[in-house]
Amino acid sequence: AMLYHTANALEPLHPQFDYKTNTVSVVNDRYTAYDGLTLTAEVYDLQSRKLWSKSQQVSVPADGVANDVFAIDFAQGELPSPLTQVHFIKLRLTDATGRLVGDNFYWRSLDRDNGERYHASGPCAAGFKSLADMPQAKVATKVKQGKNKTIEVEVKNTGKTIAFFLQLQLKDEQGSSVKPCFMTDNFFSLLPGEKKTVVIDPSAAKAKAGTLLLRGWNIPTRTMKHNSK
Repeated sequence: AMLYHTANALEPLHPQFDYKTNTVSVVNDRYTAYDGLTLTAEVYDLQSRKLWSKSQQVSVPADGVANDVFAIDFAQGELPSPLTQVHFIKLRLTDATGRLVGDNFYWRSLDRDNGERYHASGPCAAGFKSLADMPQAKVATKVKQGKNKTIEVEVKNTGKTIAFFLQLQLKDEQGSSVKPCFMTDNFFSLLPGEKKTVVIDPSAAKAKAGTLLLRGWNIPTRTMKHNSK
């Protein structure tokens, strides 16, 4: 959980969703103000159908926050079809040229928030059993040797279902995890057609790497070869 938090919530220029108010804000930890950004939010159901989207321009001050840029409307009457018990929220932040400068991904349930005394209830903490019914996703991978003995892995969602919570693991010849092993990202989800390149640096590890695994909530585990030496 701390790894996921560090890799995502501490992104310097970061769009984020508030489960209590259903609002989307932008956090800027840099000492530079940004104007002309575009914040986009999309809502998908458990079958990966896009139910709602909204985009809005936003400016964020240096080392500051653009609070509650807009709210996501989960009202059933505002959506083309009813929300499934579990649904997903994708946030993107792009600059004036359309370049992606920050993104975020959430899963949310329809469970009611019963207040601060009930930490195990509410849309961010309970009601996720139907994730077990999520359709299988299809992903394609490309592996190549990068600079300074790094390994570059491109993962692309080639199907019509969200590939949920993907994890890369580098194993040694005995099948144990290579440690230390530094990755530019891990534990990520991909929308249909979306792709991500992860750079893996095992140069500090004493063990010789053997295999590379890709796991995920709704994909079969995949074993990949690489030629890092």
